[in-house]
Amino acid sequence: MTQNPRTALLVGCGQVKQKLEDPSLAHEPIQLMESAARLAAEDAKAPSLLQAVDAIWVLRGIWDYSNPAALLADRLGASRVDTGLAPISGSSVQRLICTAIAEIEAGRHDVVLITGGEAEYSKRRIVRSGGQPARTPQTNSSPKRNFGGDPQMVTPEEVALGLAMPASVYSMYENALRHESGRSLADHRAYVSKLCARMSTVAAANPYGWDDAALTPDQIGNDIDGNRMVSYPYTKRMVANMVVDQAAAVLVCSSEAAAKYGVAMDRVVYPNVVVEVSKMPMLSNRENYKGVTALGVAGKRALEMAELSIEDISLIDIYSCFPAAVQVGMRELGLGDDATPTLTGGLNHGGGPFNSYVMHSIATAMNKVRDARGEPALVTSLGGWFSKMAFGVYSVEPPRNGYAYTCLDDEISKLPSRALSQNVNANSTIETYALSYFQQKPHQAVIACLLDDGS
Repeated sequence: MTQNPRTALLVGCGQVKQKLEDPSLAHEPIQLMESAARLAAEDAKAPSLLQAVDAIWVLRGIWDYSNPAALLADRLGASRVDTGLAPISGSSVQRLICTAIAEIEAGRHDVVLITGGEAEYSKRRIVRSGGQPARTPQTNSSPKRNFGGDPQMVTPEEVALGLAMPASVYSMYENALRHESGRSLADHRAYVSKLCARMSTVAAANPYGWDDAALTPDQIGNDIDGNRMVSYPYTKRMVANMVVDQAAAVLVCSSEAAAKYGVAMDRVVYPNVVVEVSKMPMLSNRENYKGVTALGVAGKRALEMAELSIEDISLIDIYSCFPAAVQVGMRELGLGDDATPTLTGGLNHGGGPFNSYVMHSIATAMNKVRDARGEPALVTSLGGWFSKMAFGVYSVEPPRNGYAYTCLDDEISKLPSRALSQNVNANSTIETYALSYFQQKPHQAVIACLLDDGS
């Protein structure tokens, strides 16, 4: 079958992890991203692809580079490059992949490099010892494209109530899930600890996973050995770990460019389907905190478009910033309570380099589908507090009807929601709560209540 020369292909992926005894020898973030990019070209078996790159888009990080894509272009020997910087959001990676596919299909680009990385682990060790990590200075350069900031995801009222921190928001979902399950506090904490322990086992087997050894449920769920409470029932080892030295990169190119630069066909991965939701109701307007109907609608639509059922897919990576996100994803997709829906080990154990974890889940998925030769992978991503979401289906098999994309914002806007009431004297029923900790002591409680009028 003759392939359209503008068909967009994922052709190479690279991942890097560094854990050095002497942190002063550690590479800075831009070096890690460069290494990941070079590995991606090697992975495609087409090193010359890097010189052909005509767009480099970077996930914004904790670092201070003003235009990291320009630094990478110089290091990689790529000229006339469209440089871009993506906003802070767990869904930004999938958004960039979608943009690359659309612009390659339209003929605006031929080879796009997407990358992100951090060196926060070595940086903090150096700072603790009284030093300053070496960083390439760059403050006066701006990318050609700024992919924009996130839409407002939290209201002033929610900030005033103490809901500006992700751990508090996701623990509200966690405690609502516990209540619905009928588990006691101790039983649910044990359940979550076991879920995280299963993910830790995957991370330990992943050569690019941050945790080198699998952790037991007791090590994850108990406040011991520095595993402090963050927000009930979450300990430090249950939540996303961005204090890592990791980077990843993916190369996306046209079928025409793949042939021109000698990409090995056994490295090609096809994006089959992407379904996005770019704007959810504000947290205080959500219908409930025990599930996310929009996530279920988007996940089911992605599977329908790919002509698959959830039983057809064993390669699944559910975005895992907090255990509640994993459980809600499992619930809405119809997975059992004993599932381990991660390819990397998740953001807590596999490592969550701030804004670019999904680079790692997609890179890992690419390798997994290559090995499986025919079995697709489903990768999910979240931004904010279930504020944005995306589902991507990837396979070594080209989609029968071509790549398909849809955004469900109009459909999601019609789902039930609630008004926020400030009438604190009204009769109400406690729906859920968040209890945050500071210096190892309970610090602040936020309680969500349902009033008789449904607000």
